[in-house]
Amino acid sequence: MPPISAGMVVLFQAGTYNSLSAMVTGGGVACLAPGAKWTVTSFGVAPVGSIYVRGELDVQTLQALSNGFLLENEGTVSVGGIIQAGANSMLINHKGATWQGTGSQTLFGTASLTNEGTIDLVGSLTLAEQSSFTNVGDTTVGAFQNGSTTTNTGTITVIGSATTSGTLYNRCIADFRFGYESEGSTTNEGIVLATGGTANRMGLYISGTYTSTATGVTSGSDFTIAVTGQMTGAGSYRFTGLTVVAGRAAGSPQIVFYDTSQTGNQIFDVVTGTVTNVVRAVVPPPDPAVLPAGCAAAGVDLSITKSVSPVS
Repeated sequence: MPPISAGMVVLFQAGTYNSLSAMVTGGGVACLAPGAKWTVTSFGVAPVGSIYVRGELDVQTLQALSNGFLLENEGTVSVGGIIQAGANSMLINHKGATWQGTGSQTLFGTASLTNEGTIDLVGSLTLAEQSSFTNVGDTTVGAFQNGSTTTNTGTITVIGSATTSGTLYNRCIADFRFGYESEGSTTNEGIVLATGGTANRMGLYISGTYTSTATGVTSGSDFTIAVTGQMTGAGSYRFTGLTVVAGRAAGSPQIVFYDTSQTGNQIFDVVTGTVTNVVRAVVPPPDPAVLPAGCAAAGVDLSITKSVSPVS
């Protein structure tokens, strides 16, 4: 297939198309109509232009590391290998669309990923530099390394390891099934579930900052605030395993904490740090069927400007 270059708009009608090495350059536009399937092994150079999917894009390797790339999906995007998006690339998965596969995805620069539909990746999702991930729909990934900014008003499920060294704003449901470490900053206004993990990182492990508002509920197995960590704000916490405070737990105005396997009359099993404005009271298990107020309202679409920055 010849390059899709400046001034070109190529429409893929219903059918099957295969490219060992595809090129979208100079602001060219590719449009996949419903029923069209474009299988791409790789893009020969970093794409600069737009790809609109209403059919299916099956890509093995996509490295969008230059300014001016937009991928909008209203159908299906399947990732067999890796997607790397950098510079100011925009990746948008619209309501009703599916983003799936066995591969992994990494965001660099100021690249952004917005999900209104369904993302299901066996591999990992990694955010680096000043990239961002906005989740309004349902996202399931094999692992999650949040080194920049993630905002969640939908549901995020992580099957494997999960770490935030950047910033996570959770307003709906985040379910971490192999432990979660807040190494950077986490703010919870909805529900955070943190279970499983490795021997020294079970459940919720706070080595940075973890803040909850009054509406936030955090539940899991083990709970640890490391020497460098702090838990602040308000909210409710429910944990069933070992609970340790080596850093700082400071409610503002008050944190409610419920250790279901309480040691004596202590709030936490082990305290070598400082605890202020934390009280013990029964916190029932959160019910994921009851959506927190911060979850995106059903039937309301996120408004996204469909534009690509000029090629530099």
